[in-house]
Amino acid sequence: FYGPTQVIEHKGRKYSLEFMSKLNIALDVINLTSKSVDGPLTVLEIGGGTGQLARALKMLKPDMKYVGLDIPETLSFAFMFLSLNYPDKLVVMATSALEAQQLLRNGNYDFLLIPCFFSEAIKAAGINFTVGINKNSFGEMENNTTKYYVDLFQKELNVEFLLLHNRYLNTMDPSFQGYRKNENQWYNYLDASWSLSYWELEPD
Repeated sequence: FYGPTQVIEHKGRKYSLEFMSKLNIALDVINLTSKSVDGPLTVLEIGGGTGQLARALKMLKPDMKYVGLDIPETLSFAFMFLSLNYPDKLVVMATSALEAQQLLRNGNYDFLLIPCFFSEAIKAAGINFTVGINKNSFGEMENNTTKYYVDLFQKELNVEFLLLHNRYLNTMDPSFQGYRKNENQWYNYLDASWSLSYWELEPD
């Protein structure tokens, strides 16, 4: 639920600031990939959350194939959210690594939600993605976890573009946030094969 200060009204319709934020990121994805994409947009989002970016991308690219990886508790909300917003689309929650691998290979989905502990199935499926995305959560994960996912994007999969919407550095008080010393090194794990299209210090 959003309070009145978090809502924009236009032509009698209300839009949350969260929706506008996700729409802005979706437009960045479209602009990033528009000149090189041959065929439908295929998206892999690490930490897809409740599916708000997936929803915005589908609005702009109706033929998009979306794969979201997250913890199962969060994916349950994404499943409900996307099913309610797109009742005519196929929203699937993988319940095993084998099912995830089979669905990835046969493409029988519009939105495929995969619990993070089945991430190896994405490698095993051997498919290509137009763009890999992470927004915010690389700055919240421990460094060994972000290294795993960055390597998944750039070494284990064929991903043409990356959109990483994370802060460059964490601002913290070590007196009570010392646990964050082992976070937010994701940018150190990107290799030299990427060409930088756009960079911003605090992409909020």
